[in-house]
Amino acid sequence: KIKDATDSLAGLDCGQVVGEICKHLDSDTDNIRRAAIYILWQGGLSDISAAEAKLIGLCSHKEKLTRGMATLALSSIKTSASFDALKKIAEDPDGYARRCGVYALGLYGDPTAIPLIEKALKDEDPLVKGNAQAAMTLLKKINDPNNK
Repeated sequence: KIKDATDSLAGLDCGQVVGEICKHLDSDTDNIRRAAIYILWQGGLSDISAAEAKLIGLCSHKEKLTRGMATLALSSIKTSASFDALKKIAEDPDGYARRCGVYALGLYGDPTAIPLIEKALKDEDPLVKGNAQAAMTLLKKINDPNNK
């Protein structure tokens, strides 16, 4: 169902689609808010930068799933504000949010995140450690000059 829904967005104006999705990022209904974040992250949209401010705001949301998912979506927005939000959530008190933040740093691809990822490799939560290992692999792949 999700793939059919995201495939239906193909051919539509990306800016309009992101604008409509952003309206749902403020929802008090967890599933609606999370679905909007997921579409921004995995919907195949070429540019979600119009959602950046709202996604950064969601990195402070009371619900851990929202915080974590927002960081994953932010990983595709290559701005210093997004990167700062990813670094902050990588040290979130909650393991789920922290592991999403660490993985998002790998997706973002900035090697200056290596010290945070190395710290996460020593995290008490084994899932955070696993995501840190994956993030390190992503960073190496993204920054490998032979991979371009």
